[in-house]
Amino acid sequence: MKKSHLSAYAAGIALCAAALSAPADESARPAKISRADIAGAIFKSPKVQKVTEGGTQALEVDTLLSADKKFTSGMYKAGPEHQDIKDGYPVYEFFYLISGSITLTDAAGAQVIQSGEAVTIPKGWKGHWDSDGYTKIWVTYELAPK
Repeated sequence: MKKSHLSAYAAGIALCAAALSAPADESARPAKISRADIAGAIFKSPKVQKVTEGGTQALEVDTLLSADKKFTSGMYKAGPEHQDIKDGYPVYEFFYLISGSITLTDAAGAQVIQSGEAVTIPKGWKGHWDSDGYTKIWVTYELAPK
């Protein structure tokens, strides 16, 4: 992975973390995702979970969960996904694609996010998510309901 890719990931994490006001867990440590993890080793760890999203089986490893359980980060690897998101995206999410591509289509048109690119999806976004498979590093934030 190029240094610029890691810099984009680090910048995204820093922006998300700076926006948070959640209390810190004093015993917490920084959640590192190593180059070996990014290359796929993380999906062989005992922390890996098999999840189903939109009818698709995927692998997920959570690397950090904030004390208030609103901020999370990790890596995710999925096969083909085709979802209509009609009720609105449930969280704010920043992700950086390690491999594959995702097409996000809404009323304004389609955006293709390719390997080596990042995107931030706002909570409440409605549209269609389409991919033939991908691996991403992700960060989510859930605001408390008003």
